[in-house]
Amino acid sequence: MAQEDVPKPLMALLAPLLGIPALLIVAFAIRTLFVGRALPPDQLAPLLGQPRVSTIFRAGQGDAGAVGPDAGMDLGPGGEVVIRWKQGLTSVQRGALLKAPDPAMGSFAVNGDGLVMAVRGRRLAYMRSGALTESFDLPAPDLRLERLGPDRMALYGKTGEKLWSVFALGKGGRYAKLFTFPFEISALAAADNGLIFASAGAIYHVAFGSRVLPLLHLSTAAPLRSLAYDGARKAVFFSTADAVYVFGRGRRRKIFDKVSGTLRWEKDALFVLSDARQELLRIDGSFAK
Repeated sequence: MAQEDVPKPLMALLAPLLGIPALLIVAFAIRTLFVGRALPPDQLAPLLGQPRVSTIFRAGQGDAGAVGPDAGMDLGPGGEVVIRWKQGLTSVQRGALLKAPDPAMGSFAVNGDGLVMAVRGRRLAYMRSGALTESFDLPAPDLRLERLGPDRMALYGKTGEKLWSVFALGKGGRYAKLFTFPFEISALAAADNGLIFASAGAIYHVAFGSRVLPLLHLSTAAPLRSLAYDGARKAVFFSTADAVYVFGRGRRRKIFDKVSGTLRWEKDALFVLSDARQELLRIDGSFAK
């Protein structure tokens, strides 16, 4: 029983955004794809530090493919690292969270209370007593989950022919559509009282109560794999098929080659769940002190 409403405080934030005309979004997409602009002087390089890479989780022998492109990773509010692992969920700190593999489990996220939520087809599920318990209907099957803040979650994915949508998910399974987009939305992350998302070779920013704005146009239309955001430095991390980049102060830099995967930024550390290396990496020192 899907409910397309959200609590009043959240609706108050979203109301201006819900009125974004589809044509305006298309116009921004076209502008970003086809209009170039001169880059400002490089102010990013002085901010960059000497990254230090450490491995905090690695697939064991015989587990090849356990960390793959369909895997996922999220960070709980207390710093707990949760990984989708061999059709199950594993906490780096506590070990296996599910009592048995769940092949129907799709995207998952940890909410602001530390509760694990997951998509199972067209149903939203919560983890209780070592199993995923389905609770609410979703507006479309196989949507992806992303935490936007302590009390905000987002759902996004394909909802029609050549149509992708982003929803705000409130408590009790209530959701409201934020906007639709005519191109595939391949990644999304929280940023500055709103979100950033990747689509059609570009990265966009949406602040609640404001409009969609293009941040960065890339030279390829290949989908980006993941996004992460450092609010203190207004820097965007993004991963392609085989590299990780940072974008800030109007410039972008490749910071890792032959490494890609799911990204998370937490307390001045970048986390990368790499399927190629079959491990979870923590990178400190991305920026100079």
